[in-house]
Amino acid sequence: LPLMSQWLVEIAELRLSPSDFEFKHCLAWVEYHAIRHVIESWGDMDLLLMRDSKIHQIEKEVKKLRRIVNQACINAICKLFKTGVTRIERHPTVHSFRQEFAKTGRNRKSLRKLYHRHPLEMTQLFPIHLTTPEVICNLFEGRDECFDLLIFDEASQVELQDSATCLLKGTSIVVAGDEHQMPPSNYFKGSNDHLYEEDDEDEYTGADIEVESLLEFCQQQPHFHSRFLDFHYRSHHPYLIQFSNRAIYSRLVVRPSTLTYKPIQLLDVQGTWENQHNLDEIDEIIRTLREIDVPAENPPKVMIATFNVRQRTEIIRAIEEAKVDQAFRDHITPLEEAGLNVKNLENLQGDECDILIISIGYGRTPTGRFVRNYSLINRKNGYRLLNVLVTRARYKVIVLNSIPREVHSQFEQELTSGTQERWSRGLLHGYIQYAQAVSTGDENRMNRILDILQSNSLKEDARQQPTDEAFESPFEEEVWN
Repeated sequence: LPLMSQWLVEIAELRLSPSDFEFKHCLAWVEYHAIRHVIESWGDMDLLLMRDSKIHQIEKEVKKLRRIVNQACINAICKLFKTGVTRIERHPTVHSFRQEFAKTGRNRKSLRKLYHRHPLEMTQLFPIHLTTPEVICNLFEGRDECFDLLIFDEASQVELQDSATCLLKGTSIVVAGDEHQMPPSNYFKGSNDHLYEEDDEDEYTGADIEVESLLEFCQQQPHFHSRFLDFHYRSHHPYLIQFSNRAIYSRLVVRPSTLTYKPIQLLDVQGTWENQHNLDEIDEIIRTLREIDVPAENPPKVMIATFNVRQRTEIIRAIEEAKVDQAFRDHITPLEEAGLNVKNLENLQGDECDILIISIGYGRTPTGRFVRNYSLINRKNGYRLLNVLVTRARYKVIVLNSIPREVHSQFEQELTSGTQERWSRGLLHGYIQYAQAVSTGDENRMNRILDILQSNSLKEDARQQPTDEAFESPFEEEVWN
């Protein structure tokens, strides 16, 4: 560790050239290996959790390393930025581009035309593009290897047909994604299929490539080499990630913590599920928002997650109505400025927050009947949405539940059922049980649940294929219900 610290200090002093730092010593790589080295050097993780003084020493060293790395990045980026600005100012086409951008109305060329006429100059002036595969294909139509490096993020949500030609635009390709997170969304596909007519005279007779996403396609290609991110960086308390780690990943390195608070709180509302929403849970959300501590500086980012669109809409309406109370409005304004948001399951991936409030919603109907119809969770990939949901929080998760205890207590039987749909449903029920154990401080029960999850962890080859679904898309199911 002292040798690594000395090496980082040398980087901070820019004894290495900026180009070397940019490509060989990137922030993520250094921070990952530095923190992992610190943790692994202490041996037994179980004993480590009991040694607060040593944990404080580790955290102190990690903070020091992060400060050094951040300063090194700032110094390197500033130097590269100044060099880049000078190069752009001296570029021969800058003056003509300025004249073109100053034009208005019909005289002004579209961005697409500028790229078609001056592709090399545009990439020289703007070496980094942050956009979608469709836009890149339109701007660089008919051209290959326009970029030295092409990075696809959240590739589990990218369909192959939307990105296949984009793969040709880069010399080197990086595809980043998690096969256990959100698949491509087909929310509106079932209702739009009739808009596309098939031409029987021009029938395709080749072999189909049956892959779910760009990520799955690249995993099957021999020239793509897989690398795994083993260190979990988001959760500041191990209880926030160990549920998914035991049930799905089984390999993540979780950083230890000296924090003694309860990171997961279960509020057993037992509200009524009627017309696709749960008003009792919505009322509890408003009360929970009122009780959140909002410091004057650095208020927490709060996110509210729902299992369907109707519940999300009603929560947003309830928050707006509650603002009639001036005290509530003054209380929630800093939270909104910090990024307070309400999202449903399909829109959660890629986001994170300090405090996550989960409104499960599903409960008994006004007649006292309960149906295990959890919409997307009941589907083949339901566990993936649940995995995204429960791993969004950095500090705390508050779970509002209305599913009866006699239902979610059967999670162990569902996990061993053999079908992926029932396993996903059992995972939801297991998380409610896990949240209850953490919330009440019952560590024996919590460890028992984690052992059950590990014994019945995800084994895709052992799960049976799903049965035919009644609806072609979640959109049809939402309309029907």
